[in-house]
Amino acid sequence: MKLAGSLAVASVFCLLNGSAEASFAGKYTFNWLKSPGKQRCLKIDSKLDAEMSSRRFKCERGGRTEAGQTPMACKRLAGGVEYLVFETRAACENERKAQDANSEE
Repeated sequence: MKLAGSLAVASVFCLLNGSAEASFAGKYTFNWLKSPGKQRCLKIDSKLDAEMSSRRFKCERGGRTEAGQTPMACKRLAGGVEYLVFETRAACENERKAQDANSEE
């Protein structure tokens, strides 16, 4: 019983420190830092999931988007890439189109 309590405390500690990696596989994303009209929503495969879950990226809940959603945002620490992560392709496309309509390009 003591081991179970220690594991529970360790799990909470990891979650609070952001050490626990989330899986994004099967969700949809696009790089919103590039022209939204030239982007397409991609289904996150295991390769992209591993990249986004690596130390090269920082993921956190984003603010409200053009379409009024609050997706996860995964930013590459070296810059140039920031993926918005959505549960469905429709939600991803809705946001991409809303950003394209409001872009200055």
